[in-house]
Amino acid sequence: MKITLFPFFHMKIKFVLAVFVWALMVFGQHSFAQEMIDGVYHISSVEDLKSFAERVNNGENTANAILTCDLDLDNKPHTPIGSNESPYMGHFDGGTHSISNIIIYNTSLSQLGFFGTIGGGCVIENLIIASGRIQGNKACAGLVGACRGNAGSFIKIINCGNNARVNCRAENAAGILGCNYDGHTTVRIINCYNTGIIQGAKESASISGWTGSAPGSILENCYNSGKVSGMDNGKNLCRSGDDKTTITNCYDVTIGITKTQGNKSLRQADKKSGKLCHLLGAAYTQNLGEDDLPTFGRKAVTHVTGDMYINEGDTIGVLELKDGSTQLSLDRGCILDSLSYTREFSEGGVWEPLFVPFDSKTDDWKGMTIAKLYDIRLANNAEQQNEIEFVVLKDGETVRQNTPYIIMAKEAGTYTVETTQPTIFDPDIKPVWCANTEMVFNLNGNYQPTKIEPYTHAVLDGETVEPLKTSKTLVPMRWYLSSETRTQHNMVQAPSLTLKIYTNDVTGIHEVMPNVQIGEDWYTLDGKTVKEPQKGILIKNGRKYLYK
Repeated sequence: MKITLFPFFHMKIKFVLAVFVWALMVFGQHSFAQEMIDGVYHISSVEDLKSFAERVNNGENTANAILTCDLDLDNKPHTPIGSNESPYMGHFDGGTHSISNIIIYNTSLSQLGFFGTIGGGCVIENLIIASGRIQGNKACAGLVGACRGNAGSFIKIINCGNNARVNCRAENAAGILGCNYDGHTTVRIINCYNTGIIQGAKESASISGWTGSAPGSILENCYNSGKVSGMDNGKNLCRSGDDKTTITNCYDVTIGITKTQGNKSLRQADKKSGKLCHLLGAAYTQNLGEDDLPTFGRKAVTHVTGDMYINEGDTIGVLELKDGSTQLSLDRGCILDSLSYTREFSEGGVWEPLFVPFDSKTDDWKGMTIAKLYDIRLANNAEQQNEIEFVVLKDGETVRQNTPYIIMAKEAGTYTVETTQPTIFDPDIKPVWCANTEMVFNLNGNYQPTKIEPYTHAVLDGETVEPLKTSKTLVPMRWYLSSETRTQHNMVQAPSLTLKIYTNDVTGIHEVMPNVQIGEDWYTLDGKTVKEPQKGILIKNGRKYLYK
C-alpha cells in the first residue's frame, strides 16, 4: 500500500528540523550553565571560564565576573577573553585565586594572554597566573595581551601576578600587559609582579612591553624576578612614550642584566627574608620560610627592626631594645618570648621623656620612677606659669605602650627592663592630646629618628618643655609636643611649659611636691582665707591642693 503525506506535513517536519538546527547553533555556543548573582557571573569551573570567554568574544564585552576558586586548565588550549573585535571592558575580580597550566600557542596571532584584548574602563584585579606558557607573534603576556581605547579612557590592573612563560616571535612580550595599542589609554598597573621568563625579539619588559604615552599612566608597588630578553635600552619594568609612565616603589631583583628602572639596591636574600614584601606595601603577603617571593593571599609580614621580619601573629625569640638607637618599624603586631630594654642615664634625679612599644609594670622598672601625663595648663596672669602636669605611677601600675611618659633614675648608670611574652602591637601612633579654650597640644611618639621643626615643636629639657629654636632629629623612643589652634587646627608656636609633678592620682585634687608656702591667695573649701599652714584640701586660683 502506498502512503502519501500531505504537503503541510512536509512543511511541519522541515520547520521542526530548522528549529532543532537553530537550537544546536545557539545553545551549543553557550552550552554551559553559568551562575549570575547581582549582575556578576560567578566562575567556579573551567567550563564556566570557557562560557564567559565565549560571551565576551561574541559581544557581551562589558560583563562583570568573579573567580570563586583556583582553576587548573590542564595544559589544554585556552581561548583569550576579549578580542580586537570585542575587547573586554568589564570588571573581572580573581578573588585572589590562581590560573595554572594555561596554554596558548599560535605564532601567527598577536594580542594573546589570559585576556586577549581589553578596552577602556576595564578593571582586572586579584588574579594570579600561576603556571603555563603563552606563545605568539607580538603583544603577548601572561595576564593581558593588549589594550585599546580612546584618549581619556583608562584600564586598571591591580593585585595581579604572572608566573607563566611568555614568548613573542616579534615585540612586546611581558608578564602583565603586552602592549597599549594606539597608546591613548591611561594604564594603571598597581601591586603587580612577574616571576615568569619573558622572551621577545625586541621592545619587551617584565611588567609591560608598552604602556603608551597617555598622561597619568603609572606603575606602582610592582616587582620582577623573572629573566627578560629583548629589552629596550635596559628598560626592565616597562616601556612608554617619552617615559611618561610614572614608576613608584618598584623593584627588580634579577641579576646579571643591565637595569635602568626601579630600586636596584636589594640583595637576593631580601626576597626570602620578608624585606621585599614589606617594602612593597600592605597588599603583598608571604609565608616566611615557605615562599621564596611575595605574592597575595598568604600571611602579612611585619618588620620588627634591622633585618628582622616575621609573619603577623608569629612568636619570635628575644628582642633587645637599646634606648635611643634601636629603630623599630612596627606596622603590625607580634609576640615575643622575651624582651629587654636598656637605657643609659647620665645623671640621676632628672626627668627624661619615655615612649616604648611594649606594656610592662612599674615593678619591672627597678631603680626608676615613671610619671604619666595629666594635663597642660596655660597661665591666666603674670603670677602663674604655663605648666605640663604629670602624676607618678604607683607600684603595680601598667606602663602602656605607645604612650608618652617621663622617667627618672635614682642615680646615673645603665638600667635594664626585662619582660616575658610581651605583645608589641601596631603602634599606629596617635598623639596623646590636651586642650584648653584656645589651643590643642599633641604629644607625638617616635620609634625611628624623626626630624622635628623649630618653634611649633617642643621637647623636654630638664624641668621645662621648651620650643625648639632650630630643627632637631629626635632619637627613637622619645616624644615631642606640638601646638595648634583649637578651631582652625593651624600649627602655632609651642609655649614654654614648666614640669609639675604630683605623687598621687588626681581627680580635681592636686598634691604639690614639695609643700608650698601658704599665703593670702589660699582658701579653704568654705571660702575662708588661710593665713597659717594647715593640713587638708586648699584652693588656689580655682584649683584644689592636698596640703600635708
